[in-house]
Amino acid sequence: MSCPLERRQVKLSVTIVCYLLHRAVTSMLKILKSFFATSSFIPHGHCYLWQPQLVGLHIVSDLLIGLAYYSIPIMLVYFVHKRKDTPFQKIFLMFGAFIIACGTTHFMAIWTLWHPDYWLFGGIKLITALISLYTAIELLTLFPQALALPHPAQLEATNQKLAAEILVSDAAIKYRLSAEAALEQSESRLRLIFDYAAIPIALADITGELVTTNPAFQKMLGYSQNELSGMHFKEFTHPECLTVEEALFEEMRLGQRDCYQIEKRYLSKSGQVIWVNLTVSLVQDAQGKPQYCIALVENITQRKQAEAALRHYQEHLEELVAARTAELIQVNEQLSWQAGHDSLTGLVNRREFEKCLEKVVCNARTCPQESTLCYLDLDHFKIINDTCGHLAGDELLRQISCLLQSCCRKTDTLARLGGDEFGLLLYQCSLDEAMRVVQALHEGIQQFQFVWQDHTFRLGVSIGIVAIDTYNLNLEDILNAADTACYTAKHQGRNQVHIYQLDNRELQQS
Repeated sequence: MSCPLERRQVKLSVTIVCYLLHRAVTSMLKILKSFFATSSFIPHGHCYLWQPQLVGLHIVSDLLIGLAYYSIPIMLVYFVHKRKDTPFQKIFLMFGAFIIACGTTHFMAIWTLWHPDYWLFGGIKLITALISLYTAIELLTLFPQALALPHPAQLEATNQKLAAEILVSDAAIKYRLSAEAALEQSESRLRLIFDYAAIPIALADITGELVTTNPAFQKMLGYSQNELSGMHFKEFTHPECLTVEEALFEEMRLGQRDCYQIEKRYLSKSGQVIWVNLTVSLVQDAQGKPQYCIALVENITQRKQAEAALRHYQEHLEELVAARTAELIQVNEQLSWQAGHDSLTGLVNRREFEKCLEKVVCNARTCPQESTLCYLDLDHFKIINDTCGHLAGDELLRQISCLLQSCCRKTDTLARLGGDEFGLLLYQCSLDEAMRVVQALHEGIQQFQFVWQDHTFRLGVSIGIVAIDTYNLNLEDILNAADTACYTAKHQGRNQVHIYQLDNRELQQS
């Protein structure tokens, strides 16, 4: 029930609104029609003739407005010319054209008071209208950009912020300039150190090719910087040193070591061998990636030459020492031999013979082995000395010594005890075996003939034998016993062999 009523009320309201709008439009059309009606139209200028003061007022007003309109564009153009950074310069020029056109219409209003050039006046007004319309359109498009421009408060805040940033920037610039100056000074100092360092220095990439070298390095090898640049270290390394350094360099390049130090040899441009103590270090960036290598080189050629010379001198000295030692050993051996041997016959002398005899006696105390001592005295030796002289006697002793040695065993000890007396020590030899040796000696001397100049001599020998056993273990007693046995042989007629017996003690004591 309520819905149809509401629809009727809405329809009535719409009808009333439409009626009111129709009355309003009809009234506006009547007003426009009465405004443009020709019955009330008065031609231009006719009203001015009624009141001359009014004509003067319009002339003065139009003239002042025209002058003002012409002066404003001039100032705008001058401003734009001086301030080329002014935004929206085009709109300033359009405003200038618009104002000039408006001023021209005011001058034409004065002109038409006396000259009815209304077509020209209308054309100028049309131009003014077009310029005004174009300016309005341009201004409309510029409104968003103009509105986007900051207002003075924003500009002030921006200026203050900019001033603060400028201060910070100035401080940053000063710090950066200071840091750059310090860095430049540090680089200059490092470059001076690199260039004037007395020790050779080289920079190489991670492949081993040289990047730069200092003058000391160039002087050492005899190459210029241009020649060394790009050269691999293998090219001036001695071939015998390549294997070791290549292995060390590869370990360093792979990060297995930070540096290495070796003694190696370089080959200079002229082919000269240069000994160096080389220290190579790896330089890495912040991420640990290898960048390049620094090589510090110490020229140790003079030291190596000095070491070689010293080594040669030591070898020569060792040779001299060895020769001198051998000579001293030979001299000592000779002196030792002379101390224990007879200089005439070369046989063991009495002192050495007694030492050998003492050893036999000491051994016999611990090991019951029988040895034999023989005491030999040449018969009629004094006759040869008196007849032919001491030279003949010395020669006789030498020949007799050789004869006795030929008849003895190699293990026995034959000695000249003094004058024409000899001693024979038979090791581990019983009396029976000793008798066979002694008989050979005795027969050899009997068959021996000594010829000196025109004289021929035959000799005899008296031999005393004593056994060294557990009953005779006193050195002095043994020597006395042997001497007694030899004396007994001489006493019994010479040229005989006598074995010491216990009953000989009475003869020994007498």
